[in-house]
Parts: sequence; C-alpha cells; structure tokens
Amino acid sequence: MALNRYMHPRNIYYNSPPSFAQLAETYSDFAEICFTNPNGKLTIDFKDQTSLACLTKTLLKHDFKLDVDIPANRLVPTLSLRLNYIHWIEDLLSCFPKEFHNVHGVDIGTGCCAVYSLLGCRLHDWIFTALEVDELNYQSAISNVKLNSLENRISVIKVDSSYGLKQLIQSGSDITFTMCNPPFFDENDNSSSELGTTVEVHTPGGEVEFVSSLINESHQLHLEGLAVEAWYTSMLGKKSSSVTLLQLCRDKEIFSTFTQLCQGNTMRWAIAWTFRKDIIFQKIPKLPTRQEASPKKSTGPKAFKQSFPLEAIDGWSSNVKPIVLAEHLMNHIYNALTQLKMSKIEFVSKIPCCWKIFIQAQENTWVHSRRRRRELERHKFLSDNSCESMEVSTNVETEVCEPQSKRARISIGDDSTDNCILILECSIVMQLTKNCLSTSLTCKRAEHREAANSLLMYIKGKVHSFTFHPANNIL
Repeated sequence: MALNRYMHPRNIYYNSPPSFAQLAETYSDFAEICFTNPNGKLTIDFKDQTSLACLTKTLLKHDFKLDVDIPANRLVPTLSLRLNYIHWIEDLLSCFPKEFHNVHGVDIGTGCCAVYSLLGCRLHDWIFTALEVDELNYQSAISNVKLNSLENRISVIKVDSSYGLKQLIQSGSDITFTMCNPPFFDENDNSSSELGTTVEVHTPGGEVEFVSSLINESHQLHLEGLAVEAWYTSMLGKKSSSVTLLQLCRDKEIFSTFTQLCQGNTMRWAIAWTFRKDIIFQKIPKLPTRQEASPKKSTGPKAFKQSFPLEAIDGWSSNVKPIVLAEHLMNHIYNALTQLKMSKIEFVSKIPCCWKIFIQAQENTWVHSRRRRRELERHKFLSDNSCESMEVSTNVETEVCEPQSKRARISIGDDSTDNCILILECSIVMQLTKNCLSTSLTCKRAEHREAANSLLMYIKGKVHSFTFHPANNIL
C-alpha cells in the first residue's frame, strides 16, 4: 500500500488499514474470499472483481453501517479513494466566510452504488441529487438508497447525455457543490484495464472533453446568473488532464484548484472551480503531494562501511596473530591511498588496531586507476622513443569518459591544486573488530557521498589484491 501515507488525514483508513483477520471473523462472506499469503498475512485477490466487490460491501457495512448490492460487470468503487474526495470537498466548503447549511451535492454519474451520496449522507446531514445515464446503474442506485432508508435525502435521476446542470438549477434546486467521477478514457482508447461497462469508462474525447464541457457549461450558466453556491468539482484519472483543464479555467478567468487523491497503489487527481469572489485563500486545502510528503534526503554526515574478514586474506593462517595481519593490511591500504593524487592525507590518530586518517581530494584519481596507470605508461613510452619531429608534452591532459556529472580531469605532471574545488573531504577509520578489519568512510557534505562510496570500493579492491607473507613478518 505504497500511497496510503498520502491519504487525506481525516480518512478513517489513514494510518489505520482495515484488519482482514477481524473482518473475516465477523463476516463469513468475506472469509470465503480470503487466503494466507507467503508472509503469513490474510489477504484477497485484488485483481478479482468479485473479491473487490465483497471487500467494498464489507467495509461499507462494518465501518459505515451501509448495505449495498453491486451488480456483476459494473465498476467497484474503491472506498478509501471516495472518502478522500468527500473530505476534500469538506475542506473546500470551509474556504468561505459563512458556513453552509442545508448542503446539497450533485453526483454526476453516481454509478451502481451511489457511493458518494451514501457516504456523504452517513458522514454529514447533506442531501444529494444523483444523476445516472445507465439503466442498470440507475436501478441499482435506487435499490441501494432504499436499502439504507435514505430516499428522503438522496434523489436518483435517470438522465441522458443531453441533460445539463441548467435543467437542474432551473428546477429550483439550490446546489452547493457538484462532484463527478467521469469516464477516464476516449471511446477509441483500448488501453483501459478498468473493470466496468463501456459507458462507465469510455466517453468521446475522454475525461478532458467531458470535464471541459462541464467547465464551459458552468461558465455559461454564470453569465446567465445561474450557478451553484460554492464549487464545481471532478475527479481525474490522469495528471496531464489537470494541466489542460486548469488552463481552460485561466483562459475564462475562473478561479480553480486541484489536488491528488491516493490510496493503495492508485493515484487520482481532482479539480475544483468556483465563481465566488469571497474565497479565503489561506484555507484552500493543500494536501501533501508524494514529493512533499516523502522524507527529505539527509544532508548530514554519511558513513560508508565495509568489513573485511581476516580469514579471507590471502596468506592468512591460524598461526598469524590478528593484530599483526590487521596492521599490515592497514599499512597496505594507507600506502595505496598515498599513491593517489590527494590534496591532503594525514593521520588523525594511530594506535594499535585502530587508525584514523583525514583526506581531502580535488580530483577523483581512484576511479579507473588502472586505465590511468596504462595511460601514464603509454605517454612515458612515447616520450622515451620520440623523434625530433614529434613533440610530446610532459603535461599531457586526459579526460575520463564518463557522464558529465562524474567526469574527473587528470593532469599528469601538474602538481598545481590552487583554486580547485574539493570533490571529497572525509575521515577514514580502520580498526580490528572480531577478526575483521572494519573500514568506515565518513563525509559531512552530501555532494561528497558519491566520491566517498567509490573510494571505499577502491579500498575494497586493494584489500582483495593484498597478500600477506607470514614468513617475512613476525607472527
């Protein structure tokens, strides 16, 4: 459930997902679709429409005391996503100076469950007009409203594609807001993997055309002196659609806003627009986006660690004292570091079994070091065998062929390091710990981390190439 942490904070499932084990104990129908996954947790098949329908029905019953029937081959509403949408509308209604009373919402395309209307009535004392074009969805919505004895607060109306908000407003209804979960896909788009009938997921021009017509209609109604009290809203299946629709609102000088709605592994977006001029802009809801809610990358000290078992060192034997082998290995590493073109390398402390070294580098000379060594040898050979007609500079400059952000410029024979920027500043601690040489590189600056990690890989290579000769050393 990667996106659950981005849910609306008032969503009852925010940081508190439903317990499938508890639901299975309480509802036998739900228990029948459950199984135990390899991690030992009870779950369901989220790709199976029958299982999804059972989950939605069970949650509506358990958490909201709502009973619904969901016909086969119809879209199954994901409950958390619908709750996010309703809570966002609650926030939008709070953006005006006066509190709204007798809130009346219009659900455009209510679906078989009339789930927005049912939830809105269960959470608040709102009333709803639910519009539906599909006959089966219309009949199912009426049945579900009656099943919960909400006929006096929810009116389900069968409409055709020509029906608009003007007819509803002219009927004398005072509408506070509209909401809509439009068909996301164009009628010629076969990429949809959503369950449901064609009328539920496809429409000419897709969601952009559908919502654009709502914006244009609402603008015309505004010019005629007809409008809802507060907000027009719609859910969107693609973030790119919001760019087009927000631009349409700007072109018509309509105030608009949008948000993201997250649950499970699904993300949706929503747009809202209004013709009211008394908006309290500070109250416009700004839910955390995925980027804003993501933990920020640490900019503090970072340690890169590697342990080298002494038993894996070439030349090791049980007769060798660990402290002796560790000292020779640390000396081997230190000598390798001194061969690199470091700006500074110095001991901070040097006691038996623990060395601490401080280094600074203005260029990366440890990546592709063998390539550089061959390059030096090649230039030396050319210099020694040059003809009078061939001039070989003792200052040969080569450039490692890497991505631009990782390039390191090597100047052979040039010891000048003035006015250069450090690419690495870190401390290296090597100490004997339980027959292992523990090596740690710690850098304070985030931009030095890549260089520190690559230097540790260089040290690792040097350790693997080290051979201990006990015959030549005191055991």
